[in-house]
Amino acid sequence: MTTASEHGSQDVHDSLLPDSKNASTPIQIQRVLEQLRQERETFDQRKRQDARWFMLRMTMGALAIVTIPAFIVICTILISSPGISDTVKSLAASALLVDILGLMLSVWKVVLNPASITQLAPVTAITSGTPTDVD
Repeated sequence: MTTASEHGSQDVHDSLLPDSKNASTPIQIQRVLEQLRQERETFDQRKRQDARWFMLRMTMGALAIVTIPAFIVICTILISSPGISDTVKSLAASALLVDILGLMLSVWKVVLNPASITQLAPVTAITSGTPTDVD
């Protein structure tokens, strides 16, 4: 007796096999099953990489939320202090500008840019019941 998951798995395997009109040899069947296994591995790897990129994006976003206000506060204190020389004030203002622009650029390129976000998609390339090569 087969369980529902085994029966569903068998349906998947049957749908991937060449048509019954064609003579399917055990080698063809094994090739198709091996291709399916490799495609599952590829999809799982892409899924793991997507999760890691998501964590990187969230970390960079959180750091940007913390560091931009910190730079602004520190530089504002330095700029508004009456006892500090004009050279230090101009350096603080320059550092503030460069840090904020650099941080905004890196956050845009990694976190907010829609082109940097990958979409997971099926990697199976089996069509019309015959095995094909996957790029």
